[in-house]
Amino acid sequence: MQNEPQIVQCTHEEADTRIFVHVAHMVSVGYKVMVRTMDSDVVRLVVSVAAKLDTEIWVAFGTGNNFHYIAAQLIAESLGYEKTRALPVFHAFTDCDTVSSFNFR
Repeated sequence: MQNEPQIVQCTHEEADTRIFVHVAHMVSVGYKVMVRTMDSDVVRLVVSVAAKLDTEIWVAFGTGNNFHYIAAQLIAESLGYEKTRALPVFHAFTDCDTVSSFNFR
């Protein structure tokens, strides 16, 4: 199909952040993006990236009765610049998908 977008080649290993190589590429060629995830770390990262891109980014998050579509750019706007910019720091500190406290190594 000629209208199918080409997937950019990437050797980035970490799946949570590799998604954004593809998101940035798709936005750069004019597509709107929806990221499907069940990982709250990815939701935080999408909100952080949404603040920097000039397009809508949606997140399809959860399963069953807890499934939601989230407008990442609206969350980024409501959090403001400083808080949105800090979101990737939480991903770096927690170093895992489910934690009850920070993990200092």
